[in-house]
Amino acid sequence: METTSFISTKVATKLLKVLIKVLKNSVDKRNNELVRINDIFGNCEELAKFYIQPDCQQVNPADELEDETISSIRAGVFETINKFLNRDIVTRDGASQMFILADAGMGKTSLLMMVKLSHLMAFWPKNYQCKLLKLGATTLSDINDIENKSQTVLLLDSLDEDTQCKQGGTINRLTKILEATSCFYRVVITCRTQFFPETAGSAFNTMGKISFNNYDCPLVYLSLFTDEQVDEYLEKRYPRSLKFLFNQFYNPKLYDAKQSIRSIGSLQFRPFLLSHVETLLESHRQGATEYELYKGLVDTWLNREVIKLRQHHDKNINKDDLLKACIWLAETMQRQGRHTVALKHIQQLCHCDSHIILLEDSADRVIEGIDHIDIGTNSLLNRNSYGEFRFSHLSIREFLIVYGVELGILVDKGDPFHKTDNMIKFIKTVNKNKVGMFSNEKNGLLLTGFKLLDSRQLSNFDLKYASLEESDLRNASLSFINLEGANLQGANLDKANLEETNLKGANLQGVSLQGANLQGANLQGANLQDACLNGAILDNANLNSAMLTGAQLTILNLLQQKMSGASLRNANLRMADLSKANLEDANLTEACLTSAKLQASLFSRANFSNAHLDSADFKSSIFIEANFENADLTQADFGGCDFTNANLQGADLTGSDLTQARLTGSNITDSQRGVAIFRKYKNEKLNEIVS
Repeated sequence: METTSFISTKVATKLLKVLIKVLKNSVDKRNNELVRINDIFGNCEELAKFYIQPDCQQVNPADELEDETISSIRAGVFETINKFLNRDIVTRDGASQMFILADAGMGKTSLLMMVKLSHLMAFWPKNYQCKLLKLGATTLSDINDIENKSQTVLLLDSLDEDTQCKQGGTINRLTKILEATSCFYRVVITCRTQFFPETAGSAFNTMGKISFNNYDCPLVYLSLFTDEQVDEYLEKRYPRSLKFLFNQFYNPKLYDAKQSIRSIGSLQFRPFLLSHVETLLESHRQGATEYELYKGLVDTWLNREVIKLRQHHDKNINKDDLLKACIWLAETMQRQGRHTVALKHIQQLCHCDSHIILLEDSADRVIEGIDHIDIGTNSLLNRNSYGEFRFSHLSIREFLIVYGVELGILVDKGDPFHKTDNMIKFIKTVNKNKVGMFSNEKNGLLLTGFKLLDSRQLSNFDLKYASLEESDLRNASLSFINLEGANLQGANLDKANLEETNLKGANLQGVSLQGANLQGANLQGANLQDACLNGAILDNANLNSAMLTGAQLTILNLLQQKMSGASLRNANLRMADLSKANLEDANLTEACLTSAKLQASLFSRANFSNAHLDSADFKSSIFIEANFENADLTQADFGGCDFTNANLQGADLTGSDLTQARLTGSNITDSQRGVAIFRKYKNEKLNEIVS
């Protein structure tokens, strides 16, 4: 098949010239489509003027940043899209539907706009059509109305902003979209990288592919900009000119921009922030977080607008009032799942009783200020052809909501906002200094990734249903705190004091609790899968129905200081699942393990004296040198267990199953053997029944 060019760097350089001609020609029918694109997606002319082609790759760039051993091969995204559009595809099982993933501000929408402009400006082969849609409530009906589907390339933008995903679930929505678009020549769908919580595991098992519901779709990630791409962008933004004759024609702003951008760090590689480089130059400080950069971006923009309103419109508007109006605007869009809001709606927002009392100026003056904002290149608030307001980028809206909560203008309790991955990233920055302002969907505190500054920092909070996953809570003082149903997955709670703490139903999967004090803690129904409890104290803890599959409860060797094994004296582990857990040297004196599941676990040298192990399932576990003195082992299943040198003095083995158990060196008595069960089994190699 001969390669057909749909989009290329060469075409991109020609786009601007043709685009300007079309925009000047009011008779040209393409103008209507350009107006639609400008209204929904952004300024086409501005995009074409400064656009730099990003690279793409098959590995998530975030994984590369976290793991230096991971590397990926980068390719120009135009080249990759061209190959996808030219490839021979026989089956319709997802091969013709490509996903492009990237974080906020990485240029997903801009890329689709450039592909569409290439088609609209007649750089495409004539027998192919191209349709660009923003995913939303009417998408499926819009797709159905498209003619000549088999010769049409369909571009679907921003799956993460599609409100239909919230109603029926992401997978259900995606399946409907893929079914509806399977007859198109090709489909390209963009989405934020972190938008697949339901499919996070198996869907991404194969590099370069996303799989679900029998669909296998090609997948690429947009790469971060390289230093060379950053320089290329800045040179377009600050071109050489004759007016800089005495500076070898170089724009002096170019050097300042390069130096300042370098000091920002990895954020320099995000195209959206680069597009506001002039504002960043005014507002940035070295080492600033992304949240602080956005704060500077918004602050500088509002300062500029207040000055313009005073100088050109003779209107003295309070900057803080403009900020509040923008925050309310962002809140409305987020709550209603909309991208635009009309001026009359802003009037209603500002005249709302609860809002009026927060304004310094009159509501009418603030509305006038919003209405006269300069909608220029660097404006963060734009208007479409209908006069409706929209933010220049979704991340601005996300920032304003988080900033509004931080300032107390918005409240995130009772009916908390839906949090995107980008908002959570901003919230992590706020949580460093201000705790308790944000809520999750269960109205628990949202403290994802929280880092404890003081051991008692959280001791006065109700942490029921709190989100504390991946948090650093080492040495935390959380005794008697309510953490029922909290999500602590992957958190570090080493040496934390959790005495008498309520952790009922909490998610503690993969948590590190080395040396933690859990005496008397309520862990009923908690998920402790793969948790590390080395050296933890669990005396009198309630682990009824807890899941401890793969948990570690062995001795702790830290800086050559040897500590005793985990202590679970008198702990309630009734019906708990500790399969494959490591409890070597653990103290389980008087612990209740009735009906617990402990298959293939390690209990060497563990102390089970006076413990209740009745009806527990210990199949294939190791009990070398373990102490079972006076323990209740009735009806327990010890099939295939190793009791080498174990102490079984006084243990009640009535009805316990010791089939294939290794009892070498143990002190099991004849009477104990007499009440235990030694089943006959089939030796498959010899094909005979043995006992």
